[in-house]
Amino acid sequence: MSNRVIPKEQLTAYQRWELGSFAGEEAPQSDAPDESAVPLDAAEQPVSLPTAEEVEAIHQQARDEGYQAGYAEGHRAGEEASQRLHVMLQAVSAELSQLQQSLAQDVLTLSVELAAHIVRQTVKVHPEIVLNSVREALDTMGQATQPFRIILNPADAELVRKALPEELTHASYVIQEDAGVHAGGCRIESSQGDIDATLQTAWRQALTALGRDGDWLE
Repeated sequence: MSNRVIPKEQLTAYQRWELGSFAGEEAPQSDAPDESAVPLDAAEQPVSLPTAEEVEAIHQQARDEGYQAGYAEGHRAGEEASQRLHVMLQAVSAELSQLQQSLAQDVLTLSVELAAHIVRQTVKVHPEIVLNSVREALDTMGQATQPFRIILNPADAELVRKALPEELTHASYVIQEDAGVHAGGCRIESSQGDIDATLQTAWRQALTALGRDGDWLE
């Protein structure tokens, strides 16, 4: 065994501990890391759980955000639906207006045709109606002092010849037949002016008042 003295500074930690232990001194600290001082692994770290109040606050925030998002989406969808409905209502209104106009014109046409049929039938069934036309025309002319002509349809001429002499005892007139004058009406011509009491003229005036054009048809 060698008796060579090794300086203390050259001794290793183990050697210092060994030597120190025999000398009754405190064991020196090792330079190796102390495992007891190593931080805990992340999995071994203590978990901090949220409190009931924090959980409720999180839920409330989620509900509020969901409500706001749903409200905005619902509002947008509602506006779009309202616009579509407005467009649809405008289209329906236009269609109804057009349909009403079409129906009104159809009803008017039917009414005009029905009225014409009634008038024609009335003239045929009651030919004496021509006397009313003649009387109204004479009343329009007033007290006749000059000779005048009463122009009638041939079917009405004989009836008027029999009825008027008793009413026009002091008037000078002539009855003239004209197939161009429809039965039931008449014309009166005089030096004072002409009076048109034909059914053709009365019918055209009635159609004009209704916004229609047309002639009397037999």
